[in-house]
Amino acid sequence: MAIVIATAFRIPDFSVQLFLIGSVKLKYIAAATILIDLLSMTSANSGGHFAHLGGALLGYFFFLSYKRGRDLTKGFNKVMDALVSLFKPKPKVRMKVKYHRSETDQEYRNRKSNDNKKLDEVLDKLKKSGYESLTTEEKKFLFDASKK
Repeated sequence: MAIVIATAFRIPDFSVQLFLIGSVKLKYIAAATILIDLLSMTSANSGGHFAHLGGALLGYFFFLSYKRGRDLTKGFNKVMDALVSLFKPKPKVRMKVKYHRSETDQEYRNRKSNDNKKLDEVLDKLKKSGYESLTTEEKKFLFDASKK
């Protein structure tokens, strides 16, 4: 009822197609539902109809506050968004791909040959003078070479 009444106050001349009846404006639908609940107050389910009228009143107050620029559902929406986000799948992290020109066979062989020569020089120095004689760069090169 709150939704029907708030919508009817917000856009009263909006037409809805009803089965077997045709096009009816929202303001008439809202008036009819309130009238039905008022007339049914004396029935066996008077508490249910009274609750519908309470919902209609809540819808009217919501419309008034919304018209003044205040959203009564803001706190509820934040709680529901937080609850939904708990069960929402995490977005996949997209990999960054860098494209570069790959080496030709000759360039690869030259690079490997140079690396092997440098490794032989570092190992010879290590054999002759010990680990302490190596520079920081040579130690790093030796460490990186041992990981390959």
